[in-house]
Amino acid sequence: ELSAALVKESGMMEELQQRYADNLPEETTFRATSCDEQNAYYDPEKSEIVMCYELTDLFLDLVIEDILAEE
Repeated sequence: ELSAALVKESGMMEELQQRYADNLPEETTFRATSCDEQNAYYDPEKSEIVMCYELTDLFLDLVIEDILAEE
């Protein structure tokens, strides 16, 4: 899946974790996964922030539409 590869290769989740580490509890983790919906959320029971691949797909579609609109 393109979104999964993009998230892994870009280091996006690691970057987000570093960027917001000072504002989050120390044990907070960031995870990317398939959720069957376009979403990102905080799970307080697991102390993790989840980024859904479906939301990444939406962002990619919007970027592609924007690029095509400029041509």
